[in-house]
Amino acid sequence: STAVAGLHWKVGEGKNSTRETTWYTPQPRIHSVMFSRKSHGDVKKSTQKVLDPKKDVLTRLKHLRTVVDNLERSDLKHFFDTNYSHIYFIFYENFTTVENSLKQKGKSHREELDSILFLFEKILQLLPERIYYRWQFHSIGSILKKLLHTGNSMKIRCEGIRLFLLWIQALQNNCCEEQFLIFACLVPDFPATLSSKGPCTLDVLINPSSNLPDAKIVPEEITPLLPATEKIPEDQTCFFLQVILKYMVTQAASLEWRNKENQETGFKFLFALFREYYLPHLFPSFSRVTNLYKPTLDVPHLRAKPVYVSVVRNSEHVYSTRDQYMEARVCFIKWLVTFFLEKKYIPANLNTKNGEVLPKLIQTVTTGSASQEKNTESETDGQLEQEKCHSNSSTLSDRRLSNSSLCSIEEGHRTEYDLVQQILLSSRDYVNFVNEVFYQAFLLPPCDASAVRKVTKVYRKWILLDKPSFMEEPEVKESSSNTVENSEGLIATEVDSKQGSENSRHKRSSSWGRSYSFTKAVNKGSVFDAENRDIKAGVQATLQVFLTNSANVFLLEPCPDIPKLLADHLEVCRSVLHIYRRMIMEIPMNQKTWEQMLKVLLRITETVMRKPRDNSNGDNFANCLSGVLFRTLMVAWIRANLCVFISRELWDELLSVLSSLTAWEELIIEWANIMDSLTVALAKAVYGLDMNNLPLDKLSEQKEKKQRGRGFIQESQRVPSSGKTFNLSLRTCTDIQEPMRLRSATTSGAPGVEKARNNVLQKTTDVEEAQQGENASVTEAGSCSPETDQEQQLLRSSSTSDIAGQFSSDLFQGQRRDSSQCTIQSYPAAVQEGKELTKKENEAPVILIRRSSSPADLDCRPEIQYSHARVRLKDKSESMNSETSNGCASDGESCWQTFEEEHDTAPMDGITDPDVTRQWLQLSPSDPPPTLADSSECLTDDCSIIAGGGLTGWHQDSAAVLWRRILGILGDVNNISCPKIHAKLFGYLHELWHKLAKIRDNLGISFGSISSRPPVLIPPLRMFASWLFKATTLPNEFKEGKLQAYRLICDMMTRRQDVLPNSDFLIHFYHVMHKGLITEDQDILNIIIRNCSPHFFFLGLPGFTMLVGDFITAAARLLNSDSMEAPRVEAQIILGSLVCFPNVYKQMPLLQSISGTADIISGDEDIKYYLINLLLSNARNEPSETARCIAICSLAVWVCEELVQCTNHHQVKDAINVIGVTLKLHNKVVAQVACDAFQLLASYWEKLQAYEVHLATKVIEILVATIMFLLPSAEHSSMEADKKLIVSLLLCLLDWCMALPMRFLLEPISTSVLDDHSQESLLLDYIYRVLHCCVYGSNLYTQQSHYLLSLADLSSADYDPFLVVGIVKNSEVTQSHSPDFSNLLTVAEEKKRRSLELIPLTARMLMTHLVNHLGHYPLSGGPAILHSLVSEHHDNFYVDSAELSSEVFKSPNLQLFVFNDTALISYLQLPAESIPSGQEAVAASHVRIIVRDISGKYSWDGRILYGPLDAQVISHTKISVVPSDDQFGEDETAFMLQSHLTEVEEDVLDQLLENLGETSPECLLHQHQKLNEPAPPPFGMSCEQEKNIIEAILRQNTQEENHVQRWSRDPTMKVLSQQKPCPQEPQAPFYFCRLLLNDLGMNSWDRRKSLHVMKKNSKLLRELKNLDSRQCRETHKIAVFYIAEGQEDKCSILTNSGGSQAYEDFVAGLGWEVDLSTHCGFMGGLQRNGSTGQSAPYYATSTVEVIFHVSTRMPSDSDDSLTKKIRHLGNDEVHIVWSEHTRDYRKGIIATDFGDVLIIIYPMKNHMFYIQIMKKPKVPFFGPLFDGAIVTRKLLPSLVRATCINASRAVKSVLPLYQSFYDERALYLEAIIQNHREVMTFEDFAAQVFSPSPNYYSLTGMD
Repeated sequence: STAVAGLHWKVGEGKNSTRETTWYTPQPRIHSVMFSRKSHGDVKKSTQKVLDPKKDVLTRLKHLRTVVDNLERSDLKHFFDTNYSHIYFIFYENFTTVENSLKQKGKSHREELDSILFLFEKILQLLPERIYYRWQFHSIGSILKKLLHTGNSMKIRCEGIRLFLLWIQALQNNCCEEQFLIFACLVPDFPATLSSKGPCTLDVLINPSSNLPDAKIVPEEITPLLPATEKIPEDQTCFFLQVILKYMVTQAASLEWRNKENQETGFKFLFALFREYYLPHLFPSFSRVTNLYKPTLDVPHLRAKPVYVSVVRNSEHVYSTRDQYMEARVCFIKWLVTFFLEKKYIPANLNTKNGEVLPKLIQTVTTGSASQEKNTESETDGQLEQEKCHSNSSTLSDRRLSNSSLCSIEEGHRTEYDLVQQILLSSRDYVNFVNEVFYQAFLLPPCDASAVRKVTKVYRKWILLDKPSFMEEPEVKESSSNTVENSEGLIATEVDSKQGSENSRHKRSSSWGRSYSFTKAVNKGSVFDAENRDIKAGVQATLQVFLTNSANVFLLEPCPDIPKLLADHLEVCRSVLHIYRRMIMEIPMNQKTWEQMLKVLLRITETVMRKPRDNSNGDNFANCLSGVLFRTLMVAWIRANLCVFISRELWDELLSVLSSLTAWEELIIEWANIMDSLTVALAKAVYGLDMNNLPLDKLSEQKEKKQRGRGFIQESQRVPSSGKTFNLSLRTCTDIQEPMRLRSATTSGAPGVEKARNNVLQKTTDVEEAQQGENASVTEAGSCSPETDQEQQLLRSSSTSDIAGQFSSDLFQGQRRDSSQCTIQSYPAAVQEGKELTKKENEAPVILIRRSSSPADLDCRPEIQYSHARVRLKDKSESMNSETSNGCASDGESCWQTFEEEHDTAPMDGITDPDVTRQWLQLSPSDPPPTLADSSECLTDDCSIIAGGGLTGWHQDSAAVLWRRILGILGDVNNISCPKIHAKLFGYLHELWHKLAKIRDNLGISFGSISSRPPVLIPPLRMFASWLFKATTLPNEFKEGKLQAYRLICDMMTRRQDVLPNSDFLIHFYHVMHKGLITEDQDILNIIIRNCSPHFFFLGLPGFTMLVGDFITAAARLLNSDSMEAPRVEAQIILGSLVCFPNVYKQMPLLQSISGTADIISGDEDIKYYLINLLLSNARNEPSETARCIAICSLAVWVCEELVQCTNHHQVKDAINVIGVTLKLHNKVVAQVACDAFQLLASYWEKLQAYEVHLATKVIEILVATIMFLLPSAEHSSMEADKKLIVSLLLCLLDWCMALPMRFLLEPISTSVLDDHSQESLLLDYIYRVLHCCVYGSNLYTQQSHYLLSLADLSSADYDPFLVVGIVKNSEVTQSHSPDFSNLLTVAEEKKRRSLELIPLTARMLMTHLVNHLGHYPLSGGPAILHSLVSEHHDNFYVDSAELSSEVFKSPNLQLFVFNDTALISYLQLPAESIPSGQEAVAASHVRIIVRDISGKYSWDGRILYGPLDAQVISHTKISVVPSDDQFGEDETAFMLQSHLTEVEEDVLDQLLENLGETSPECLLHQHQKLNEPAPPPFGMSCEQEKNIIEAILRQNTQEENHVQRWSRDPTMKVLSQQKPCPQEPQAPFYFCRLLLNDLGMNSWDRRKSLHVMKKNSKLLRELKNLDSRQCRETHKIAVFYIAEGQEDKCSILTNSGGSQAYEDFVAGLGWEVDLSTHCGFMGGLQRNGSTGQSAPYYATSTVEVIFHVSTRMPSDSDDSLTKKIRHLGNDEVHIVWSEHTRDYRKGIIATDFGDVLIIIYPMKNHMFYIQIMKKPKVPFFGPLFDGAIVTRKLLPSLVRATCINASRAVKSVLPLYQSFYDERALYLEAIIQNHREVMTFEDFAAQVFSPSPNYYSLTGMD
């Protein structure tokens, strides 16, 4: 017992020691040395005791352990080699003792067994040479059998397996059959191994049955050392398989061989045995002929899904297949993966349970947690599970299996794993083996997806991160064809037929064979010699094998019934697709690899997506993969074509696959996204445009503001270095603006074909044949392509679509211009080398091509190569190829970055946004695809690979061909069977077309002063026409697609055509439009009317008038419907745009109309009546507000047209009637438009009078009666619109009153109320009466209703005031553009007050205006002068200032009064001019009165007359209106009525009466009789009686004269003469003013309340100046721009000094030219000094002034002049743009914050003018012109001017608290009166009147 206790203590000591010592490391840890190592003397003593045979074996064992613990490994091996007999004896004796103890006492002696086994391990490790020669062969074998007994505990069995592997590693080929059989049976549940004695199992091998039953000597039966008591794992096969695989690695370098080269043989031997005995069962289809160096690349086919069964593992339900060894297979694959993933070494003391560290499988068994492995396996990339195992401890309690999966590695085993990894990559055999295993992994079902994910991670690491040694490129050997094929620098163009036959994949054998021995495995290197050791296969071969093998992941039938399996399957597929995408974007691939990639993707797509989607359950697998799969396929195809040449067969296969999958909506979505990206690349490569930084965006002011706000980076700063990106190279190329070279789409680049194409120039006859073939094919397809004479075309492949015919003519429409001229001008450097150009000029257009490989080459090569690209069209009967598609790349500035997926499960199928697609795909010209060689090596041709050349990446030809091919890759889109998808595709075509149109709009845009040039190449805007035309013929179930097709057709044909379509195209187009316009389908009608704007008529295509009748009929049908959703506004615009056409086109051909409309329009009948009837009906009954407004405007335009053309059309009266009754419509917006229409007609009153004498006065009667009708409701309405309408009507009435001569207003008006014509009132009376009602209320004349004009009074044969008009049903809420001031009390009150006073104030202004100006405008000074310009300082000798200053208030001759609180009156006494002799009757001073009221400012001069003089008669008061400042001076009364000196004999009275009659016709008693003519004799007096009376009077007169003479001579009658007093002039400076005031009765007490004196101060002075500066008329300033052909930049437009004759005529019609230096009217900010021009067009009435800022009238000779010009023009709110450019005007050209309204005029070929109106959204509707109107030359100036005025009013109406000129003046007057009226007593008032400035002079002597 003492010995046993001592052994127990020793073992415990040894146990503690081993826990502190690392046995397999060369040197022990530091703390082990400090605390565990004994001194050298103790080790020596222990050594002696170990070798002392006298000692008992237990003591010797203790000292042996001491020696082992303290000796270095090299010394320890020497010790063991020297004393192996003693050591084994000690081990064996002690093992026998412990064995017996275990059998007696069980687990209590388990630690002793651990210690003994530790020594056993050391023996096996340190004595491999002796074991190799079978030293102690049977003894060791017997001990190992005891440890391997199946009855032992799991830990003992595992330890036995580890020691057994050490033993047979040392034995190697000296093993006997029994050892091989034991190895083959270590893993249970595998089939029994066949031997010479039959099938064997481990139990049979451990305890073999005796063949001799009677034998007396039999082997001892081996029993378990320590029976198993723990729970046995459920899957023992996987458990022991993992144990063997782990120990094969961890014990690979444990043996201490003298020859270190034998270190690797141990693992190779064990692995060879494993491959021989286990691999055939793990992988029945394992192939030994797998060869990475000559790979078999047959794309696999779909595999049927296995049968899944539900099993319970660790209390969880999981799915598995019925394959018995599937789990074991997965274990082996995971084990192999461990060597190639990034290994994470973990410490050795983790994950313990009850003080013990358990292996992963044991943890699973004991804890029942089945999810731990799966959870750890789904960790992110790079975080792999690491394994943990102490190989330096031999005790079972310390040597524990891994605490995690087999992928986890302990730090101590780093060397072993690195060694095994090196072995697995040491020869071609091993490399092929690894790849074959990974291939088998890709065949695993989804239930084992974890293994596939790990293999995928390995390939991701190899391909994208860290390439293994076998992926290194082999050395290039001149005689080796294989290395040339795999070379990355070359692109394979031919397929080796021999290789193809040899590389066909061998049929996989299901039997592994038994001939694979260790000797062969070790010596195989000597057989294949250097070839087997040369493992470099290259990247391309590995990629090809990966692509082929990984395809099996997709080609397994999914299991949609089990969601978990489906999710795992999808996850694995996505992870593989992620690698595909990274390869596509990042990895250089040769032609063979690219082709394999495309073949694999095609097979996957075709297989996965072949099932239809319309099944009930749905294919979730295909649904989830559809988006990312389609996207990957198309992107791979594009990238491949940029790098290598792809054959026509592959393109045809792609076309076949995708065209058969058009039932998938995801395909359409991804195709659309790819096309978006390709369009970006097309714009960059072909047209030199960056879609994210377009020229129009740069020129847009808003864009500039945004760029300034975010720190705009200039273009030069964005360009990366040329060495890393293609962006600079592309930018340099596109700067040359080189035309695109045309190549074949799919045949280009084929061997032989390209050689012939590059060397042979096709003849002109080829082009003619191509043209004939195109015309024939186009006719069959139902589409028309433009003419192709001398025009380049792209070759079709064998699969050209029906849209291919148009590409040749549309994509290069610019070549239809003079090609040679254009190219020579664009490339001056090429002129010297252009000799061939002139030679071939008549044959075909010349295409200049310059290609380069690098930016440096571009800079160094000035020469430009010439080539003639002429191709023939192939027959259309061939199959449709993807050539019809067009390729596009991504954004020029942004890279398509790949997703850095940390999780394989990251969803990738949810990305549908085109921008995200571009970021993912990286299809950017700025970031070129990786190429296999520098393109400088491929400069054998000057075109891209896709066209047969050698240039890779994005170029003009590659971008164009790819764009076109991908466009047609879906085949004929009209063959799509799903209507929903068909509609979606055509909706995308509409978007794509608009992108192309956007590209076209941005071509030729110039910056700064650079003039734009016509682009050489233009996008193919008519390329989709054949698809669209065909779509219109589809059945009704494709209605949505048909609608999209019609919409795109309309957009396409309402756009400016760079090249006119040929007659065939127009025939098809007109046919389609005719069918659409006459269709019964209302939706089609709506879409055509909505999208086919009058711009179509503006284009003037040949024969367009044939559709005019169809458009009118269609619009009529649409407007007759009750649908408010229909495009009623667009229909009305079409009708309105055609009002002038009947007068221009006298006879228009009409196509056959639909049934039911023959009575409306047919044959040659004039369509004018039909059109006008429609307009009249719509203007009365149209329910839409905007459409009703346009109808009213159209009527007004038509009336003007008829009046100007003098057609005397009888329906003009009907139009005026409709407009008149519209005035009283409840909808005030429409009524306002009608009011504007009447205001327009005021300028045509003469034409109206000529048309109908009383029509002009009828309009005034309509206005008066309508105002009176609306006034009662408007007065009490809370709606501001009601009051504004009354105001507009009043102002319109004023314009008509001022326009018509006085005689029209003085005509009597008969009413229905009064039958007595003697009491008829004048029209002017009714006008004043209605104005009085507006001022004082509508109930003013309630008792005398006959005083007013009513609607009933308007009734006549020509006018019906009660014509029924329909109400407006528009549901749109009228938006108030004014800001909300409700929270501001004062502002709200002000708005309310103004609203109440708006109508009375306007009426007061009208009355004042009529009193002052009716019949008195324009003045002799011109229309610019309306009011007096005289002020208080003029002619005032008390004031020396040249302007109104405070000095005026000190002058004693001036006093300011307020009269009736409405007017300011200034009384000023001025000295009279020198009075000549004989004119003493004239006073020495005169009085000047200056009146300021609401309507303006007026000045009167008056003198006192003492009596009529013999010399002259001076009128008492005379009007003095001074027109301009330069007339101030001596002759202040320049416009007074002067008396002329006459002889005494002249009858002065007679002259006076004659003058009065001429100057004041209102004083005439009879209209045709002068005042100085004698009156007729009284009624009833005869001539004789008259003669008698005259004689009596003369006789009496004679008697009186005689009596006077007689008495005058009588002296008695004479008296003394009285002397006359001396004349005395008053000296007071204000005397005559006071006298006049007194004579007028202003000084009386009764008038005291009406007249007040004003306070004279500086504030009053400022306010008087401000009041005088206010305009007394409505003013507008309008900018006018002229744009000539080709002008698109601001500088070229602003530098125009003149325009075309039509433009000059138009400007002349806007107004009359005024000299700015002398102009007295509204200047609009223009200067008199000539800096803003010498003259400007000006227009004025008594109420409106308009100045036109004409750009061609303003100087632009300097920068300052340009600055002033743009300042004046840009600040105007309304711009008129006259554009003769072929491109539509865009607002961004003249960048300004103003320009709220743009009225753009485009001259048409037929001398008509198309009007485009652009306005900001806040601006309300205005007329009479509308967007889309088309007018004639005679109407243009007046209509544009009227529209500008109304537009300016509309802009101002939305301004917050905007005030009209009279409202502003009234408020200012009111403020002045309230602030400066002085309240004083009567005495003070009298004193102020007597002496305005008493301090200025002394009162002495003053009267």
